[in-house]
Amino acid sequence: MAREILQLTHATLTPLQSQECSQEQLLIIVVDGVRCIPASVNRATFFHQLCPSANPLFTYEEIAFLRTAVGLFRFFGYFALADDIDDLLQRSLPDEDIVFILLQNYLLDDLRGTNVIPTTSTKFILSLAEAKCDKDYDAKRVGPYFLE
Repeated sequence: MAREILQLTHATLTPLQSQECSQEQLLIIVVDGVRCIPASVNRATFFHQLCPSANPLFTYEEIAFLRTAVGLFRFFGYFALADDIDDLLQRSLPDEDIVFILLQNYLLDDLRGTNVIPTTSTKFILSLAEAKCDKDYDAKRVGPYFLE
């Protein structure tokens, strides 16, 4: 899935935009009082520190590529696409506690022909885990920050 997302994003961008998203260095402007100082930073490190991803399926470099692509999509008015990629980068995989609950309820097994009936649904358990994750995420969310 992660490879397909990257390939589709590459295909959606122009070759020049795709190349820009893939560059290792990022040019930024550091504002210090009234001075503006240009600087070059590692793109993957910059995005990892500024807006870390919860999705373990992508490397830091792939996340940096997608974050840069999100900026381009927003700039050109493709807000829904940018939001979808942002959501994908923030989507974590179920942790071991959730997997254990799924196993206990026989929800990860192929039960055809066994006469075993799951005690609950996979959708219900994952929705509970997602609600907890969203609650934790909202509690940790800070910002936005504005330069004055």
